[in-house]
Amino acid sequence: MSWDKARTFKWLLLSVAVTVAGTFVLWWFFGGVAFFGFLFLPFVPILFGGGGRDEAVQMQACPECGFESLDPEDRYCPRDGALLR
Repeated sequence: MSWDKARTFKWLLLSVAVTVAGTFVLWWFFGGVAFFGFLFLPFVPILFGGGGRDEAVQMQACPECGFESLDPEDRYCPRDGALLR
């Protein structure tokens, strides 16, 4: 199977044209400022440090078998029923 440079270049040119046309349509439909707002919206949690837990997660372990859990909802060992500490 040979690599056809002309065909690849045509597909590349077509994909760039579709991308530019789609960008122009979105710019026109939403307006310039709103369009850039949609572009940067995914970065808002990164920019302002949102998400994540503030409290420290404590490891709980079973004294009998050594089972460990980070889930604060787990109170008892699923293997032997001992209280996790």
